[in-house]
Order: sequence, then C-alpha cells, then structure tokens
Amino acid sequence: MRNTLVRPRASIYQFCEHLSSSPKALRHSAPEVSSFRHRQQQPHSINRVLIRPSSTKVNNNKHSRAPPKPKPTAQKTIQKKTAADAELEYAQDKGQAILTTTSIPSEDATKVNNNKHSRSLPKPKPTAQETIQQKTAADAELEYAQDKGQAILTATSIPSEDAILDALNSYEILAKRLIRAPETITSSLDNAKTPTSALLSLDEKSTTKPTTPSSTPTTHLRSNSGQKAIEALSTLAARIIRHPNVFITPKILTSYISLQSHLQRPSTFAELFDLYARKPIPQPNTSPLTYKTPNPKKVQCAIPSKIANEALTSAINTKNLPLSVSIIETAFNTPAFHRSKFVKKALPPLLGFALAPVAAYTVASQISHFQDTMDPAMATNIAFVGIFSYVVFTATIGVVAVTTSNDQMNRVTWATGLPLRERWMREDERAAVDRVASAWGFKEVERRGEEEGEEWEGLREWIGMRGMVLDRVDLMDGME
Repeated sequence: MRNTLVRPRASIYQFCEHLSSSPKALRHSAPEVSSFRHRQQQPHSINRVLIRPSSTKVNNNKHSRAPPKPKPTAQKTIQKKTAADAELEYAQDKGQAILTTTSIPSEDATKVNNNKHSRSLPKPKPTAQETIQQKTAADAELEYAQDKGQAILTATSIPSEDAILDALNSYEILAKRLIRAPETITSSLDNAKTPTSALLSLDEKSTTKPTTPSSTPTTHLRSNSGQKAIEALSTLAARIIRHPNVFITPKILTSYISLQSHLQRPSTFAELFDLYARKPIPQPNTSPLTYKTPNPKKVQCAIPSKIANEALTSAINTKNLPLSVSIIETAFNTPAFHRSKFVKKALPPLLGFALAPVAAYTVASQISHFQDTMDPAMATNIAFVGIFSYVVFTATIGVVAVTTSNDQMNRVTWATGLPLRERWMREDERAAVDRVASAWGFKEVERRGEEEGEEWEGLREWIGMRGMVLDRVDLMDGME
C-alpha cells in the first residue's frame, strides 16, 4: 500500500507543475482535476490507471543513459554451464550416430546451417540400373529416328527439304547423346564394385600391360555398346542422301557433313560431293517420277569452300589419308569450283575494269573545261590517257601481288613455271593440300624433310603431279 501511495504523489506533483507552466491549460482542466480527486479516493483504481510505463519514463531519447544490468549470480552461472554441457553431449551423440551408421547419412542429418554457403553432400552417381534405363531411352530414341528415316525412304513422292533436315537434325542430337553416354556408363560400372570384379581387376593388373590413353574403358565401351547405334545412324543418313528421290541442297549437305563429323564417320564425304554434282534431279509433278541429269560443270554444282574445309578437317582427325585426297579431288579440283570462284571473286573486279574507260573519259571531258591553254578535245584525250594508264598500272601491280604472294604457304608451294592465273584459281586446293601435309608430317619445324614411309612418299609424288612442291628447299628456314 505504501508503494501505491508514493507513486500517485509523484504524479500529482507533475500534474501541478504542468498546470502552473500553462495558464491556458488551467482554465480548461477543471473537470480533469475533479476526476483526479475522485480517483485519489480509490487507491486501487489509481494503481491501475496512473501507474503506466509511459508515466515512469523520464527521457525517451536514444542517447539517454540506462541503468547497468545486474551481474549474474554464481547460481545462474552454474545453471548456464550445465545447459551448455547438456547441449554439447547432445551434439556428440548426433555425431556418433552419423559415424556409426552403415549407410549414407541424409542431408538433413548432417545439416548444420541452411545458409547458401553451407556445405552439402555430393549427389550420388547413377547406379547400374539407372544406366540401363538411360540406355533403354536411347534405344527408344534410336527407333524413333529410324522411323523418321524409313518414312523418307518409303515415300513415293519427292520429300521436302524441311522433312530431311528434321530427320538429320534429330540424328545429330541423338549422336551427341550417344557420344556422351559411354562416360556415364563407365563411371557407374566403376562404382559398382563386387568381389568378382575386384578379383578380375587384380587378374587384369597382373597379366596385362599398362593401358594407353587410346585404350581407356570409355573407348572400349564406345566401340562395343554404342558402336551399333552410331553405325545405324551413319548408315541411315547415308541411305537418305543416296535415295533417288532426295534432292541434295546446300542446307542438307551442311547438315549431313555436321552429323557424320560428330559420329566420326567421314568415309562417305567424297561420294557425297560427287553425288552433289552428278546425282539426277527428280522432277516434281510427274507420275511416275522422271529424273534430269545435271551439268557437273555448272556453278550451282560447286561445293562451298566452308563445307569442303569442314569435311577435310573431319577426315584429318580420323587420320584417313586416302579420304583426304579424295575430298580434295572432288571438292576443290573441279571445273564447277573454279567457275564459282571466278564468278564470285574475279567477275566483279573485271566488270569494274571494263567500265573504267567510260568513267575515265567522262572525268577527262569534265577536267578539260578547267583549262584554256589548249584545245578542249586534245585536253580531254590527254587526261583520258593519263587516268586510264594509272588505273591499268595500279590494277596490274595488284594482280601480280595477289597471285605471287606466298606468306600463307607452310610446306606446299607452287612449282616453277605455273601460270599466275592458275595459281590464283587453285589456291584453295593448294591450301587444302598444305593442311594434309602439315597434319601427316612432323610438327617440329627443324625436323621437316625427315619424314619417310610408303604413305609419305605417295603423298609427295601426288603433290608433285598437281604442280606443287613439298618442302621446297630454298623456302625453308635458314635456306633463303
């Protein structure tokens, strides 16, 4: 009761000070004073109404000084230590449960912090059953791809370009999956170790020689498990290209080269390039279908340089020298390719040179009006001769510089006496032969010329028959 009486007195004093400091509030606070006196007669109501946290707060500023907290007693400290020991024992029990388990603990059991920087368990590698399921899915995709090809092969009409491209693109997607699949199969089989596999591995270690990078399990599995699927895709794509009703367009040619390059089956590239130029063209709106024999020397029958280089790269990667030579013969050394290069690169400058006299005479006739020392006709002729002579001289120097440049040559150069026109026309062929020679010869510059063997000698003889020289002595380093 004593405490309840002291606090109202303090409140009464504050209320009086407020009234004295504000005369205007004194006039309007008579009802409040009467209600306050009525409350003073009821101590319990005063204790309920006047004793509030805001009434005892003196300064609510954030810089106000708070009373110091009392220090924990010895009994409270002992209680805290006891609780920490209990938590430590509980954590140790958790760790022992994880260490003594015979299976892989779950992520929830080992989770300490759910922060993005917390360490999580690695995902388990696929088991042998999951690998079998993946192989089953691949077989289903292969059957679907074969159905697409059979629909094209059994069609009685000319298949559209979009249908053929769709089939080849699906083959390429499946080929990429087949190439990546052996790595998954190898890792799953390595993880599924049994006592029998352990004994067999010990026997292999004791009886076999160390394996080379070319005889790894991935390559072995690729040649056994994925070889049939790869061969099936390659054969089916080749059958589609060879089908009489299929007209080979540049887009189909590009898609086929990309597919066989992924499958590492470039053996049909030379045949494909020959079909691109000589395959009979099916005529639409004819029943039965009729075919027209194309002219292999037309510009439209030329193999694009980019596609030919991609095919040559695939043949070089497979280390097939006869195929590389055949690709060069059927792609770069054809009349259609030479005509295409002439039309695309030589015809525009020649047209400009043919129009040069007209342009020079027009400019000369205008210049003759700016002088009065000679007859305008004579001035026009002199200006025309000067302008045209400058154009002819500059163009001649440019042609000689382009046709005689050899900075791009590595090991194969032109033989002496070959016309400049033929050098420029066959520069793509020489560059392709140079790539083949560089791939089959030594990579070290100081060892060039030391190659030997039947294959290398045959390549040197074939290059010489093409009007080229392999490893010309006077152009080698240090022999200038």
